[in-house]
Amino acid sequence: MSEAVVKQYLPREIFSISLRPKAKIVEFLVYIRISRYRTIVAKALKLMDRLGFKLVYGSFYFEGRRVKWLFFVDISKAKSSVEAFYKELSSIQGVLEVKYQEIYKLFGDISIEMFHYPTTILGERSIVFRFSDVVRAFRALWETFSEGAAPILFLMGINTGKELASLISRFTKLSHEQGISLFKEISRAVGWGIVEIAGFDKSRYELVVRVYDCWESAVSRGLAKSPGCYFTKGIIKGLADTYSGFESEVEEVKCRARGDDYCEFICKVKARK
Repeated sequence: MSEAVVKQYLPREIFSISLRPKAKIVEFLVYIRISRYRTIVAKALKLMDRLGFKLVYGSFYFEGRRVKWLFFVDISKAKSSVEAFYKELSSIQGVLEVKYQEIYKLFGDISIEMFHYPTTILGERSIVFRFSDVVRAFRALWETFSEGAAPILFLMGINTGKELASLISRFTKLSHEQGISLFKEISRAVGWGIVEIAGFDKSRYELVVRVYDCWESAVSRGLAKSPGCYFTKGIIKGLADTYSGFESEVEEVKCRARGDDYCEFICKVKARK
């Protein structure tokens, strides 16, 4: 069931670092006058096709009256030089500035984005780690502190959940229900897992949260004596406390780390703050 839920979505590669054997990757950063960007992009794509430059990735950023176009091309089968492409691209009316880096000359088969720092989310600096790196770091907590890792991770999660709720409130004017829906999409977008609200009893103030493919279950597998997604459990509590204005209690009743198909949490309001 968990795999079926995950397969509803498309995987997305963040083009920061990429391994491309036998390719010759060049990165271009182009600033374009916004009034002509469609025409310029169409001409640039035709130019790539004519010169044998294969486009492998591209993205656009709209900045006031100009567009920033970042793209990577493979020139392993090019019919002309990078300098020739650069000159023709620069000469197109409405192109304000062109920069490029011949990455393959620096790092061979490894392609890496060369122009940007820092990486940000909502204007704040963000740090990107691979899943395996995060799992190793969190497992080190369990291996070092054993069950003592649980309250540490739980507190970390609570603080993260409270900050996330504050962030949502600061940038939006959503109802509590809309805030929960937004949290579900944020969880999916940043790779925490696919969240489903499996039940909500208003009379008992009880919420059942189901997380498919929860990243944290890979951390605690074989280490925690009980369902081990304490960081995720803390996030849910932090969100619930902040949104409801009450103290909540969260229990994880199912966990992929123990062989269940998904992780499931029951969140109950227990006392007024």
